[in-house]
Amino acid sequence: MCVYGAASGILHGRAVGPGQAAALYTSTLGAARELLVPLPGRAARVLDPAALGHPGAAEARELAGWADPRATACFFRCAPAPAWLAVLSDDASHLLMPEEAAGGHCPAARSSSTSPTPARARG
Repeated sequence: MCVYGAASGILHGRAVGPGQAAALYTSTLGAARELLVPLPGRAARVLDPAALGHPGAAEARELAGWADPRATACFFRCAPAPAWLAVLSDDASHLLMPEEAAGGHCPAARSSSTSPTPARARG
């Protein structure tokens, strides 16, 4: 469940235990940090995954959890390895869907043609 959906449910009367409340609080703070810390301050966190040559499901879940669409767009502009497409289609397919804000284009489709500097390969 997304952070917003969980928080909304609790605010509208759904009961949760202390463990769930603590987890939601931690998730909410993480999402706020993603939105409020300027992108240059998170550059390594965006560039390092893009440099992976063989990403896995855990990396796809992390990318799917990013709250800032600017970070996701930056990731795709770094021309990540082709292996990312398979991993994302399995574990975070919504990131491969066309975006209305991008004129109906998929950010992953633009990545290899618009990136001036491809990410360095890393195993």
